[in-house]
Amino acid sequence: MPKKRSEFDMTDYSDTIYPDGLEKVPRKFAIDRRNRMMIDWSNIVIIYVCYPFGGSAKFREIAEKKGKEIINLGNLKT
Repeated sequence: MPKKRSEFDMTDYSDTIYPDGLEKVPRKFAIDRRNRMMIDWSNIVIIYVCYPFGGSAKFREIAEKKGKEIINLGNLKT
């Protein structure tokens, strides 16, 4: 979700998903809504959560409540 596309930006955004209805939603809330939609559309949710607080932890809780399979890359140890 680029803030503003310049006339010289040649990036191809054709493979991205921008759900209908987010055009008039402020960016901060559009990201939240898009993430919720991605959880709804998915069977498996891949996240990176290291702490029990913050935005990523919030979406992990939403995915858990919806019964999604969760892969947390933040738990991997090298």
